[in-house]
Amino acid sequence: MKKVTLLSFVLLLVISSNATVWLVGPTRTYLVPSSVEGLVANGDTVEIDAGIYNDCSTWNADSLLLEGVGSGYAHLENAVCGDKGIFVIYGTGIKVENIEFSGAAISDGLGENGAGIRAQGGSLTVRNCYIHNNQDGILEGPADTVTDILIENSIFDFNGCDTGTEVGYEHNMYIGDARSFTLRYSYTHGAIQGHDIKTRAHKNYILYNRIMDDSNGTASRNIDIPNGGQAIIMGNIIEKGPNAPNNNSIEFGLEGFVNPGPQNLYMINNTFVNDRSNCGFLDLESGTDTLQFINNIVAGPFVIFNIGSAPTVMDSATNWITTDTAAVGLVNPVFYNYRLLASSAAINVGSVAGYYDTLSLIPDFEYVDSALEEPRVIIGNIDIGAYEYIPPTGIKTISANNFSLKVYPTPATIELTVAIANPENKPTTLTLFDITGREIMSFTTSKSLVDINTNSLAPGIYMLKGVMEDGVVTERVSIVK
Repeated sequence: MKKVTLLSFVLLLVISSNATVWLVGPTRTYLVPSSVEGLVANGDTVEIDAGIYNDCSTWNADSLLLEGVGSGYAHLENAVCGDKGIFVIYGTGIKVENIEFSGAAISDGLGENGAGIRAQGGSLTVRNCYIHNNQDGILEGPADTVTDILIENSIFDFNGCDTGTEVGYEHNMYIGDARSFTLRYSYTHGAIQGHDIKTRAHKNYILYNRIMDDSNGTASRNIDIPNGGQAIIMGNIIEKGPNAPNNNSIEFGLEGFVNPGPQNLYMINNTFVNDRSNCGFLDLESGTDTLQFINNIVAGPFVIFNIGSAPTVMDSATNWITTDTAAVGLVNPVFYNYRLLASSAAINVGSVAGYYDTLSLIPDFEYVDSALEEPRVIIGNIDIGAYEYIPPTGIKTISANNFSLKVYPTPATIELTVAIANPENKPTTLTLFDITGREIMSFTTSKSLVDINTNSLAPGIYMLKGVMEDGVVTERVSIVK
């Protein structure tokens, strides 16, 4: 066994040492991405300088990193390979990062579904990309039940088409028969006639996104999960626009529950606002096993559920459903700011949703424009909706029994002061995390006033956790430069 392990380690080193970084750009040896598509090998990296490229490419190798570098996106536009898309991917384990895709189009006779990314291989990660004004944003398939698709921190807008015979069949994103699909911290809006999100994956995790039509959008549905399976829709802000052609927002199982069961839908801590004159918020087909609907805000003129027959298990608690959006106490719903006012009755009245398998159904992030995220700080009972109410910027106090923290200044620049209210001078462990949950520093102190040097930290949102035997408190820390 030791010999096998040693051999595997040596082979891994050989593969890593043979990986090549290919540099693409107007001042490089390789001027456009397609110049290296036939040269790359498994595990290679292609770095594309920021700029505009009228180019498309096909990628057959596995475990590639295809990334834009420099200031701004590497923008690929107005070119389609093989009547499919700008990037046509046949490999598996591919990562696409920091790239803009636009203008992919093919004729009506060829299907009218030119895609920014046409994924026909295996697992795929798309991160920090901007995909817009294509006939399809991402089009994923064929069926492959060992494929996992992850999209995060990306923006999709105005993909689709409103002419020809295929109107309504192109979407901001279309995920085929994959094993799993995760969309998080992303902004998808304004799909033209098609859906903002359509997925046939067996397991779907739609977490902490902004999913909207806005004032001029014509998307059919915000979320379409036509073949069921297991789906968790949590922490999203969702808006149905006045010009949407379809009168429901979210659909589960409309084309038949062909995905492996159980057919379970979990909708937790979402904020939904309907700006259409009438709208069925959720179309739930007969055959659904479980619907868990907890801590959601649903506001505007609507029919809340269109249900073929009641799910076997229906778990609903502490939702706020109203035809009067103004009554909810949102900061500015007209301009899509769905954070809570201090006066909102949604504060501190939520329920604990528990777990799905090993995944906690207590949201730990919130969506931040544009296509970012920050930790959700729960003070007392969880609030209803996608956002936790946070007191105005300034010195904030969060207490657990006789233990509290005050953090100032906020935002901080080069130094942060932490005042620890700890009457018995018990040891307190302070831990600072970045927005991804990575521990930055941790130490234990018995002092009541502690200075933390933040000069070396990047601007952004951090979380400071204080732990002592009387309790745990958490503070959100903002750092600017």
